[in-house]
Amino acid sequence: MTRDNHWSFPLFDGHMHYCQPFLDEAMASYSECGVIGGINLWGAASAQYKGMYFFNGDYAQFLKACRDKGLFYRFAQFYWPDWMGFGLDPSGFVSRLCDDLCRYAELGATGLKVWKDLGMFSRFANSTPAVVDDERLERVWQTVAKLGLWIAVHQADPGRSFASATTGLTKQQIFAARDRWLAAHKNIRFIICHSGNHDTPEEFDRLLSTFPHVQADLRPWQTTGDLQAIRALLEKHADRLYIGPDLAMSENKQPDRAWSIECVYRPWRRRLIETGLSPQTLEKIAWRNGVRDFFGPTPAA
Repeated sequence: MTRDNHWSFPLFDGHMHYCQPFLDEAMASYSECGVIGGINLWGAASAQYKGMYFFNGDYAQFLKACRDKGLFYRFAQFYWPDWMGFGLDPSGFVSRLCDDLCRYAELGATGLKVWKDLGMFSRFANSTPAVVDDERLERVWQTVAKLGLWIAVHQADPGRSFASATTGLTKQQIFAARDRWLAAHKNIRFIICHSGNHDTPEEFDRLLSTFPHVQADLRPWQTTGDLQAIRALLEKHADRLYIGPDLAMSENKQPDRAWSIECVYRPWRRRLIETGLSPQTLEKIAWRNGVRDFFGPTPAA
């Protein structure tokens, strides 16, 4: 592998998806891409996505496979349940999820993913939307806090993508529910996915400034556009950010290593360099923050 200025530092991938089939090949691909670790979000996604992605399978068996292969020292595992179930059977869903979290934490899981089904798609039998600050979910958040788990949260969608919402809630209403939830659970460590799905850096800055217990993974727009404004934002919150490629390793084919390098990880390195960050901030966002938060202290810069 040729090493140039776009390939000269490691990466911690703060938003990845891989599963059990071809697990060895996926790990080899990450290593070849210079990815030293990451946050893996996997589980039982919504029915409308099961044919598109890679979420079928036994999560307990997946965690055992990761443990047997010694992957927990590199990759934090976040369980992704099917949040549509909360609208269909609120009490049963909560009971099952709390039991699952206890079992998965014992097997090495690090966190829980909360997805946009809450707010955008999930409804109760009376057609009212299921939202993240519903009081019936409080038992889940208490379980998360008791187990010391993280929560990665994806709420709403950016820009025009939000037009696919089916609950009737506006993006502002969904974010208001999210913010009430964040404010009520300062004892939980959160990661806001995809730069919070906010449409402007200013909105994202307000989110991080309001909630100091929140980290975030970056969407690509956070490293393009008005470089002076973007650089100031990233420098301001340098200790709380990870890169967020959102690379998916499919369950039905081996990873495309060349594509992963040339279309995903090399461009991310290039963006970080071209943003003109200080060397310390570049290292923090590229890999130090992730290693610090999930695998212990990092060497002195």
